[in-house]
Amino acid sequence: MNHFVRRIRALLIFILVAAIGAGTAFAPARTSAAGNRGEQLLPLFINDSYVLFPGKLSPYIKDNKLMMPIRAFSDVIGARLTYNSTEKSYTFSFMGQSVSGLKAGVMNAVFDNGLEAPLGVKPEMKEGTLFVPMSSVLETSKSIRWENMGNRINKVSGVIDGRRGVILPQNTPVQLQVPFVYTTETFNNIHPLFPVRLNQTAVTGGGYKLQLETLNNAPFNLGKNSVVLELVAVDFKGSSKTLKGIGPEAKTVTAGASSFIFNVPTEAEYVIFRSHTK
Repeated sequence: MNHFVRRIRALLIFILVAAIGAGTAFAPARTSAAGNRGEQLLPLFINDSYVLFPGKLSPYIKDNKLMMPIRAFSDVIGARLTYNSTEKSYTFSFMGQSVSGLKAGVMNAVFDNGLEAPLGVKPEMKEGTLFVPMSSVLETSKSIRWENMGNRINKVSGVIDGRRGVILPQNTPVQLQVPFVYTTETFNNIHPLFPVRLNQTAVTGGGYKLQLETLNNAPFNLGKNSVVLELVAVDFKGSSKTLKGIGPEAKTVTAGASSFIFNVPTEAEYVIFRSHTK
């Protein structure tokens, strides 16, 4: 990790207040066993970017566990996901470790030590997507760290990083894309917008519309068109589209809401998001 990235991470840690561990229950402002479509209850924060799952893929809370779309999440962190057609189950493999037997309606999984253990919540299918309590899957990993962190507007994000200097695999768009180049001028003005919802709808004639809703996470009012938004939308085939925008449309106070619209040619499986003030 270079010196500049260390400075960014140090600033973020200074801004954010540690909340609770990955395997511990937390209480966001709104929870639902069925999920709130598009709501980002715990936006992931990986490599200094938010990672968001749109619409029907948005994570949700069940019995105090964060249920994640396993395929999309595996793509995000560079894990390998294999399907056993006989058992109708998945194996999640990451940096030499694996968890097998992940299956809708089945509480237990087989961890890397060969022992079967409960996940805390049974994986379940939602509109053709398998959702799994990923904190339970990852909490025994020796390579990856997941901690929940709060901010000044009483919201929580999930920070994922390598343990003890481990570098996450550099083989997915979230690591390979480099549209986000921060200069010394923008260094102290990063992440003024906190993402709270990402909806996705098909557009007549082709393509999709992404609607991103955010809150002002800065300790000051944001002026009209004072923020640069940078996104990478990754589709189900791994192709990506880089997007940029300017906002908000009007002066926005701390914790005030803003909404942004982006058009993409194909349906996004997940979106990488950053923002900074001009």
